[in-house]
Amino acid sequence: MNLFFLKNKKVSLSPLLFLGMFFLSVLSFANAQSFIPESSTPSQAINLSISPEIPAPGESVSVSVGSFLVDLNNADIGWYLNGAFVSGGRSQKSFNFTAGASGTLVTLSVVVSTSAGESIYRQISFRPSSLDLVWQAENSYTLPFYKGKALPAYEGAIKIIAMPGLVGADGAPLSPQNLVYTWEKDNTVLGSLSGLGKRTLSLKLPKLSNSVRVEVEVASLDKKTKASKSVVISSFNTKALVYENNPLLGVLFNKVLRGSANVVDKEMTLIAYPQFFSGIGLSDTRLLYNWGINNKNSGKGADITLRSPEENSGVASISVSIENDREILQSTSQSFNVNFGASSANNPFF
Repeated sequence: MNLFFLKNKKVSLSPLLFLGMFFLSVLSFANAQSFIPESSTPSQAINLSISPEIPAPGESVSVSVGSFLVDLNNADIGWYLNGAFVSGGRSQKSFNFTAGASGTLVTLSVVVSTSAGESIYRQISFRPSSLDLVWQAENSYTLPFYKGKALPAYEGAIKIIAMPGLVGADGAPLSPQNLVYTWEKDNTVLGSLSGLGKRTLSLKLPKLSNSVRVEVEVASLDKKTKASKSVVISSFNTKALVYENNPLLGVLFNKVLRGSANVVDKEMTLIAYPQFFSGIGLSDTRLLYNWGINNKNSGKGADITLRSPEENSGVASISVSIENDREILQSTSQSFNVNFGASSANNPFF
């Protein structure tokens, strides 16, 4: 039996009551240590650095405290999230945590107790917000039935669309049209293309580099809610894809011509497709075709018809080049051999 003395009188306490008082005292002590001490004063003598500068929801965040005026190596440093103590110790100048859900207010504080007995703190607040960037190549030609994404060639045009998910202080989503967008290209602010509601950006890939880095910062009108995102977009090589244009079956897209091909009939028509070139189609006036047979110029259009020689057999070297006369870096070529007089058993198209 536990005994408790009060005013010289012996009082008996049950074990359950004793445990209750014990945990109550522990809880009270913990609560007393959970919040920023009232004696702490805000001070510009210390500063907080956060990385990334604008955290996304669920992102790992690293924060550190620095000072030119306070000896942090001999100070006790405590870290608080939304007022609650989460970590601390002698010279603990950094702290890592995970950002909360989108729109949740996060208040991060650091309290520094110096060796001189002074207690100071700094505090920052932010709301993690989601932001996605979606990009597409503009006027990048792809052949029929192509299932992939159109890719930009060198000097190709691209469009980038910002998809923000910012939430206001009241928990309601903020309209994308009421947000301020600041666009950067390779760390250069695009002032004329930034502003209220400017969520899309159109530009051309550079000539002297095979990639471009685009970043956008999106902020509410009061600048209390922000998000940022970046993307690196690379240029891709253009391709000349050659197929047989069969008079009965049409273009045989099931087999691109590489290496060698067989000519079974007296003639065969070939057609070249300008994959990823900037253009609207095969007949785009910007695209220049040049066919060669055995190193001799033999045609200037998108297609060419091959006819068997009189002896009805032999091998010919076929080449085709495609150029864009406005974007000089958009050019490519393809070459292969054709076998005249091959048997139908060796024909790859039937």
